[in-house]
Amino acid sequence: MNLTKVMKLAALAAAGLLANVAGASLFDFGEPTVDGSTEQAYEASLKEIGEDMTEEELKAFGGALMVVTLDSVTPDDKKHLGLFGIMNVDMDSPVTKSLMRKSVDGLTAAEIAAKADSIRAVNEEAKKARKAEEEEKAAAEKKMAAEAHAEYERRLGQNVLFRASNFRIAKNEWRSQAQVDVQVSNQSGTPIAGLTFSAQMRTPGRAIPWHREDSQQAWFDGGIENDEVRE
Repeated sequence: MNLTKVMKLAALAAAGLLANVAGASLFDFGEPTVDGSTEQAYEASLKEIGEDMTEEELKAFGGALMVVTLDSVTPDDKKHLGLFGIMNVDMDSPVTKSLMRKSVDGLTAAEIAAKADSIRAVNEEAKKARKAEEEEKAAAEKKMAAEAHAEYERRLGQNVLFRASNFRIAKNEWRSQAQVDVQVSNQSGTPIAGLTFSAQMRTPGRAIPWHREDSQQAWFDGGIENDEVRE
């Protein structure tokens, strides 16, 4: 089914929805029913049903009729897609046309409207359920990715070794700052470009460090290859 035909159906559906028909109240004016036995009988019965309708009623009836008939040939796993659920359905097939006629055979306009409302409600719930399922899946995948990254960083940190080679206090007119020369040995199995680390300066026997630096970053020109030592 080409996109032009789908767009024409979409326009008809929009016209039906704009009429804003609630249930069957709009159609409580007669009892003629749809005859779905043949294409000719079907067209004639629709003409009879709609001959006394106003323009607004015809739009609403057309929208309801389309919802019911198209739902009958839309695969169950594609009903939440609306009109796009029938993209691969051969709408010109005699089998498809017969199924669509039979879906409303023997129904009055009021019954078709009620059936369309029920289908819309079911499809809307299915759409909400699918959206919730997709959001839950996305959240689970995001959590798994975060956990995997955290585990990677943990293992990386276990195999990147630090050794302080020199300690000094650098002073300027505003403050004194501890500076430590650190030797870094990369045994992680993968090259690294830089590090984020925390450092403390302690002396044996003291519970409180003399100095502490949190979340410090160090970047190395050229990185540190596996089994390489940099200062």
